[in-house]
Amino acid sequence: MPISPLTGFIVIAIFSVIIIVAMISSTPSNPRTPIAGNDPKTATDNQIYREFEICMNDANKTIPDDKLKGHEMAVNCYSQLKKYGDKRAKKAFKLYFEDK
Repeated sequence: MPISPLTGFIVIAIFSVIIIVAMISSTPSNPRTPIAGNDPKTATDNQIYREFEICMNDANKTIPDDKLKGHEMAVNCYSQLKKYGDKRAKKAFKLYFEDK
């Protein structure tokens, strides 16, 4: 007995949905997502430090291959801290370099 085109379409659609759901659920979360969130007022000092640390680690990994790009990334890391205010940015910057 031959399969009707509608039945074939439904089977393909179901398998497609299953595959898409499996792919989405197995995709790891993006580590580049800002840890401190979107609201600078609610970010903790630890979250701000961790966000800066991740950014600087990426910059340091780039420096051996392309010093100019790596240094630009490091400057960008500090400028991103500015959204938390000068005092909190300086604190995270100081903590990061004290640990190194």
